[in-house]
Amino acid sequence: MGADRQSAEVRMLMKAREDLLWMNSEGKSLKEKYNNRFVAISGSRVIGSDPDLETLLEKLRSKEIDPKEVLIKYITKTIQVL
Repeated sequence: MGADRQSAEVRMLMKAREDLLWMNSEGKSLKEKYNNRFVAISGSRVIGSDPDLETLLEKLRSKEIDPKEVLIKYITKTIQVL
């Protein structure tokens, strides 16, 4: 693996970690605002949401945002047991 590719992957992982930490810190307000919706998070902010995942992915692509480069999470107030 080339150094450029490896450093790009490290940057992407660090960005995902920052967005995940932000999402966790904002959990209560996100649950209030985006209950039962998929949210796309990038740069420590919500950049899109929809109750349907495929529709959210289409919205992101229409904005020329690669869904692979953002954190996508389903938000619900309900406790889910898997």
